Amino acid sequence: MPSLIDQLDQALERSRSTTAAQSLGISELIRGALRETGSYAHYPVGMSEPSYVTRKEPAVVGSFRMTDVFPAPTGELVRQLDIGSSHRTAGNIYTIASAVFNSSRVLQAGARLVPIKDAPAPVQRDGVTAFYRRPAEFKVVTAPAMSVVTDGADVTVSPLPVASASIDFPDAPSHAISFKLSRRERKDNDEADTEYIVARALTLGLARLCDAVVLNAIVVAAPAPFSLAAAAARGLRFGELAAIAGRLATGATVAQDGTLRVAGIRAELTDVVDESVVACWSRIGVACEDECRVIVRRTNTNGDMEITMFTNLAAMLPTADYWLAA
Repeated sequence: MPSLIDQLDQALERSRSTTAAQSLGISELIRGALRETGSYAHYPVGMSEPSYVTRKEPAVVGSFRMTDVFPAPTGELVRQLDIGSSHRTAGNIYTIASAVFNSSRVLQAGARLVPIKDAPAPVQRDGVTAFYRRPAEFKVVTAPAMSVVTDGADVTVSPLPVASASIDFPDAPSHAISFKLSRRERKDNDEADTEYIVARALTLGLARLCDAVVLNAIVVAAPAPFSLAAAAARGLRFGELAAIAGRLATGATVAQDGTLRVAGIRAELTDVVDESVVACWSRIGVACEDECRVIVRRTNTNGDMEITMFTNLAAMLPTADYWLAA
């Protein structure tokens, strides 16, 4: 039987291997792009010299999942970062989903992030290939209708009070984020710090995409102007409401207690739409791919990089519990 020290060593090794398997892997992608030659040599059988060379992009492709561990900066970089970038709860595993949640206006207001898993592999049978669908669904349970029942009368039966929004996820719009990473920017930082900065930029961009997708979907739906009477008619509590003020800050004011308000509702600012939106955000979802694809491409022989992320996002609006501020 192994000693206690051996058991602790084994547990530590398992912990390290698990963390490495769940890390973002940006550093590995950058190193892989640096090694790419930008060409592929074709060697005939038995020949030592290539017959021809095919050009290709000096790029590598990877991915990360919402449950992957968000990289941590070194102590040197922490002293150079803003508090919002470096703050995290001690002792907790900080994931990509956590980073997106902490940076998104709509998610902070109460909207739900709905990661969609990969579809199973296609099935082949009798010469026919069948592909799986990936329907995404977000449901909201509301209070059923009530009625007064007189003696001898039958109770009125209402439908199940569940509202749902669904989408076939391959049909969801594809979104991309792309930015440059110069050789000098890589050399000025430790490898771990470079990975953190890139991961921070990607998650901030993903959070902003969530805001843009949801808020633009609400604006396109052209809801009615907000009023407390309209919210009360929907059976909402005042505490369930929150507002997001757009670029025009329509209806936005700063209350005497120093909080931002839109039509008297607590609010936050955004730059992705012009309009100001008031909603019960807990009844709104954002469907996103659980796996986001990342391409790291070397743009020149100096080692400058171009980092691009692709993902599918869709707003889920099962109920019309949202309004525009007048």
